[in-house]
Amino acid sequence: MEEGKLQAGQTVLVQGSGGVSLFALQFAKALGAKVIATSSSDEKLSKLEELGADHLVNYREHSDWEQQVMRLTGAVDVVVDVGGPATLGRSVSCTRNDGFIAVIGILSGFDASPVPVVELMQKNLTVKGITVGCGESLQRMGRFIDEHQIEPCISHRIAAADLAQGFELMQAGRHFGKISVDIE
Repeated sequence: MEEGKLQAGQTVLVQGSGGVSLFALQFAKALGAKVIATSSSDEKLSKLEELGADHLVNYREHSDWEQQVMRLTGAVDVVVDVGGPATLGRSVSCTRNDGFIAVIGILSGFDASPVPVVELMQKNLTVKGITVGCGESLQRMGRFIDEHQIEPCISHRIAAADLAQGFELMQAGRHFGKISVDIE
């Protein structure tokens, strides 16, 4: 929201149903933005719709998901890209002129990313890698969460001794939102 200067009425693309994407969806909806969400699972897409996603794209059914995003929205204002190398070029393709792409994940690995540089330049896009914000930003986020009564989506709660189970859930893509680890 801060880096991309998201405004009510704009459109956000969130990729998948992990914790970052779900918080982005919740924040965008609380702000009054429209959200398009992608997932490989119709079950997860249904849950994304329950959280307020306006448009849904199953990227297994639509291998050209960025084209489907364009058909549904024309183009998006902000992308929360969690895929990294496999999705960044596609994110560029479905972002409007002067749009913003937050690269906040590398789920597809650490390889070099094929980015359509000419398209990025022609659209005058801003692409920013984001890992963590400053303390003041965290405080603003906390106030926003309180004000809008946003609750995190916690998929599984596991004991610290079962941490390996959490990694297995993530690798298999069986979680929806965050995996909580209870520390005693």
